[in-house]
Amino acid sequence: MRRTELPQRRVELPVMGGVEVRYVDVNPGASKTLLLLHGHGSRVEEVESLIYALGDEVRVLAFDLPGCGDSDKPDVHYSIAGYEEVVAAFLAKLEVSRCVLAGGGLGGNLTLRVACRRPQLVARAVAWSVAGWGKKKRGLAVGARLLVHAPAFVFWRVVERQIPEQYSKDFAERERFIREDLDYRREVYGRAYHRAYFQIAADQVGTSMLSRAREIEPPVTLLAGAKDDGPLGIPGAVQHLADVMGVEAHMLESGYALHQEQPAQLADYIRAELASV
Repeated sequence: MRRTELPQRRVELPVMGGVEVRYVDVNPGASKTLLLLHGHGSRVEEVESLIYALGDEVRVLAFDLPGCGDSDKPDVHYSIAGYEEVVAAFLAKLEVSRCVLAGGGLGGNLTLRVACRRPQLVARAVAWSVAGWGKKKRGLAVGARLLVHAPAFVFWRVVERQIPEQYSKDFAERERFIREDLDYRREVYGRAYHRAYFQIAADQVGTSMLSRAREIEPPVTLLAGAKDDGPLGIPGAVQHLADVMGVEAHMLESGYALHQEQPAQLADYIRAELASV
């Protein structure tokens, strides 16, 4: 499995019974701080292209959520609310009192949740391909909960179908990213990863924060991929969320994975928010 060439560190957080997470801290001397949150079941390497596109004028933090990547995978029940606690604990441990928060998919969900529930931590928020802020999909949630205890081959059937759906068919590096993502999951797979994957999936599709969207205090930039034709209908959900919040939904020429297909363009939106801090 390929790992980032960015310097990697580890820190212990006082959540989930105590967990150690892997993180990167790029340009630590910069005056403004950005925390990037990765997507469902993913890791720091997901946002590596975006980190490079952002340049050296901002401090960029990113870490593997517990249950993912090279972070600890404790034997606990995984939930998005639990991940919110992890984000807050990570910022506190690194003595970051306020930052720009950004992420896609699950990372976008967490970005908006933290902005909603802990606005004192978030100066501005950038979220793309957001899950968990649209219509509840109770049938999918029930199915995901059943898969928590399914055999390993079921996990691989699901993942091998889902990963290609993240990239537009005309994306030049599509096959490379699919291959790297599968290699990563083969290396970290175990029952804890399996459990975390489906418990978080069930939580995302089975809950919705849409009713609280207007409560978000920090300014929010929302984006989605115009070529994202996946089964969750993400572009439409992001547009509806933007309408509810009274902001613009920016559609990029990309599939679900904006951070990999259009890192330079996405970086421009993030820099615009950083400039306002």
